[in-house]
Amino acid sequence: MKNNKILCSILAIFVLLSFIGCGNTVNVNNSEKDNSSNGTDEIDYENYQSYSVRVRNNTSQNLVVFKGTPSSTTLISGVPASATNHGLKKDSALFSKSSDFVLFFVTEEDYLANKASLANLANRPFARLYAYYNDNSVNEIIYEISSKMGGSAKLNLNNNTAYNVELRKDSIYGEVIGYTGARTINTTFNVEPGDYYIFPVFRKFDKNLNEIVTVYPKDSDGDAYVEVLNITDSEPMELNASKWSTNVTFTSGYAYFKIANESATGISLYDGENSTAETTSTGGKIINSGSSLIYQIKMTKVGSGYNYDTSVTKASLRYGNSLKNDYKVPSNVFEAGKLYTFTVTGDDYKNLTGKFTGEPVSVSDDMEISQM
Repeated sequence: MKNNKILCSILAIFVLLSFIGCGNTVNVNNSEKDNSSNGTDEIDYENYQSYSVRVRNNTSQNLVVFKGTPSSTTLISGVPASATNHGLKKDSALFSKSSDFVLFFVTEEDYLANKASLANLANRPFARLYAYYNDNSVNEIIYEISSKMGGSAKLNLNNNTAYNVELRKDSIYGEVIGYTGARTINTTFNVEPGDYYIFPVFRKFDKNLNEIVTVYPKDSDGDAYVEVLNITDSEPMELNASKWSTNVTFTSGYAYFKIANESATGISLYDGENSTAETTSTGGKIINSGSSLIYQIKMTKVGSGYNYDTSVTKASLRYGNSLKNDYKVPSNVFEAGKLYTFTVTGDDYKNLTGKFTGEPVSVSDDMEISQM
């Protein structure tokens, strides 16, 4: 009998401990579940090797990217903080053919807080960049998100013009700190406080050239238009694009250099001692046999002001491929807004010949850009 009592006591203690143990396990698991159900696991941060376009994130924020206006149907994928050369998802529903578009970035925090109503973010981008998806070649361009984005100061842009506007820092070729489409008002960018020299430029995709054309406004003295601002976090800084399209002259910031490849091998363009091939504005790098690509040639800044030459002499251009690229393009004067054609022939990469063909052609500065 005594042994039976001892055995029952042991069994009772064992059962009690089992219930306590089970209770603790449930609580721990529930706690872990609560901690992990913040929604971040729903964001696709994969670095795609077969990508639509690539992005470099120069900020400390995790970002979510859309093609155009934020919605569930325009969601592309995510970009981790400080990511370099990050490949975005190539969804066939979004990227079925070559086209220009807007990369619209929001923070992970804003995305999670507005998942049920993404339209709330339409005028609150972390960053917006004008981009191009090329279905005909590898998209070599890496679109950079400025380290100035995501700060405590606010820059509010009203663009009630017919033009798509890009804001560039320190020069007409500087890093992009904002972009907005035509007839768009109250677009707010969060930026780091500080002094800014902002140069507006206007961009469009030219279907005749199959390239992006960029122009900038000049004042009566011939200088590029610039907004000099001290942006603080005390109150939003307002910009109105109508100032940049009234009583100004639109001038091309580039000359355009077309290489027509009539040789039997793929070739590329090189500049100076650079062993890396140049890239077109639409992400092209290799010119296949029987094809052509158009490259942009920057104009040179004059003196200490904001005046840019209307032509530039280039004697450093080369062509060929990674096997042999020491074929020189003859020194030439390139005028802004004009297209020059250079034709390459040859039976193989060891025997190439090139020459300028035809007369330079003016590229239209018609900036009646269609909405994207």
